[in-house]
Amino acid sequence: MLSEFSVKNWQFMLVLFLGVAALGVNSLLNMPRGEDPEFTAPSFAVAVIYPGTDALDMEKLVVDPGEARFNALESMNHVITNVDDGLAVFRLDYDYGVDPEEKYQEIIREVNALKAELPTDIYRIDIKKFSPTDVNIVQVALLSEVASSKEMGDYADKLKDELEKIKSLKNAEDWGIRHQLSEYRSTSKRWPRMVSPSIGC
Repeated sequence: MLSEFSVKNWQFMLVLFLGVAALGVNSLLNMPRGEDPEFTAPSFAVAVIYPGTDALDMEKLVVDPGEARFNALESMNHVITNVDDGLAVFRLDYDYGVDPEEKYQEIIREVNALKAELPTDIYRIDIKKFSPTDVNIVQVALLSEVASSKEMGDYADKLKDELEKIKSLKNAEDWGIRHQLSEYRSTSKRWPRMVSPSIGC
């Protein structure tokens, strides 16, 4: 039916095809483009650290009350929980379209309220949010079997100074063990990373 109509009305189909092609070319020329477009996902992670507790107790004392509270939040898509000895990590994914910053503040409030339901000797609770502005994209290690720790430190400082001269890098930081290994992480504004403020218990 469609093929018969197309053959009989080829002039109409030709005009339709040219119109669709023109729209495609217009979109290609005018659509905003970026090499690494920034995005902000309404997704967060809450890590509860409770040393000396096995996974079964973590589920009973931490995971159950945490999941009950987080699942009750408005616009919550799903909650994924990983449990290990002394550690429980909640991944919280909201529906897309919500304000990520507003939901981040909501998570902070809920975690503060959750503390009353958790054991008092919890070591730490970390809230992590995904941010597109920072990421570790380069790691450079300096290793020597003959150089002294002072020499390695001097080389590391010189490397850091050189890295900081690169304008596209946000920062360079010493991340290694100075007397054995000096390592740097260089970060760029264009890549996402986990931003992790800590909430003490």
